[in-house]
Amino acid sequence: MILGIGADVVDINRFKEATRKSPKVIERVFTTGEIAHAQKLSPKKKTAYYAKRFAGKEALSKACGTGIGNRLNWQDMEILNDKQGTPVATFSGKALKFLKKKFKTKTIKVFISLSDEKDFALAFVLLTK
Repeated sequence: MILGIGADVVDINRFKEATRKSPKVIERVFTTGEIAHAQKLSPKKKTAYYAKRFAGKEALSKACGTGIGNRLNWQDMEILNDKQGTPVATFSGKALKFLKKKFKTKTIKVFISLSDEKDFALAFVLLTK
């Protein structure tokens, strides 16, 4: 059963400029796991990495029907990659508790696709039981 669908697009250059003006955005939006992985990347790849995950978190919030705010915050969503390089998104903390109650289920499966091409990062999310 489909619980929600979300998508988002981010202008990579705009995102880069926003994080240059306000570096604290990285610590506010991304988990320590996401930041640790980004540190291993070249500066160009790092910007795309963060932009894709920003789009991913926005798409996750849209799929949840909540947006980012009181019930779903940036740190309660994490997007890492498995050994094959496939993005894997997870919820934790109060967000996970809220979503299980909202969707009346013990498990929420997250399917996420991330992509980037030159100037843009794209994310698509599907939530199922």
